[in-house]
Formats: sequence, C-alpha cells, structure tokens
Amino acid sequence: MGTHYKRLSAKERGTIMALRHVSKSIRAVALCLRRSPSTISRELRRNGGLPCCGRSRSGRSRHRPGYDTVRAGKRAHRLRRKPRRPRKLHRKKTSSGSGSVTTCTSVVSPEQIADILGHSVRRERVLREFLGDTGQEESTPKAGTTTDRKSTC
Repeated sequence: MGTHYKRLSAKERGTIMALRHVSKSIRAVALCLRRSPSTISRELRRNGGLPCCGRSRSGRSRHRPGYDTVRAGKRAHRLRRKPRRPRKLHRKKTSSGSGSVTTCTSVVSPEQIADILGHSVRRERVLREFLGDTGQEESTPKAGTTTDRKSTC
C-alpha cells in the first residue's frame, strides 16, 4: 500500500474472485493483496460482490450476482475511457493563435469573467488562462514582510 494510486490489475481481480468464492473476508483478501480493505470493499460494492443496500418491494433483501472478474475489468476499462467533465476555463488551442482570446479579453475584463464563472475562479487564473503565462518578473512579497530592508552593519 503505497502513497501512489494504482488501479487493480486483472490478476488482483482474479484473486479477489477466488478468495471471495471460498468465503474469505474482505480483510483477509486485502491482506493477501497488500491493499487497503476499503479498496477491496469498494471494488466488491461496485462490481456485484456485496449485497445491495436496502430491501426489495417484497421485503426480501436484494443481492447482486457474485463478483465476476471479466465484468469488473470491462467496467473499469469503460469508466477509465469515459470523458470527464471539462474544467470551467477549458479551451481548445486554435490554429489561428491567440487572436480570438485577445478580442475576448478586450471586450470583457478578467474581473467580469471571474464574476460570470462564479467565485470559485479568481481573476488571476482568468488572466493566466486567456493571456498565457505573462509572468511577473518580480514576485510579490508575502504579507507582513518588507522588501527593502536596511542593513544594520
């Protein structure tokens, strides 16, 4: 269990299926795979190895069919390729360069764009996204510090 996220491999999914088939607990499976028990629990919940929440209309508890490695692998692959929601300031690079971007920023100020997009976007980010990294040569000092200190020597 490292600090870097690593997807479950087909071999690990097969091990989960085999160990769950012989009624091993989630913690025993996690110990065998050297994974977190929550990872195994999530995998089983997503892919049919654990019972569903709640009960059916007839009062009986609902159970999904058992964990299947092939079905779980296909689902993971499909979700990995599924496009995510684009960021608010996501834009495509155009072949015409930054002409349209400069006309956009000449009509509307970065403050207005940030206000339209909501409070989650600061105007500095709007400037960075639309104008590129114009970069400030001198860095702004942190609060409470001074830049022109007099030497005491």
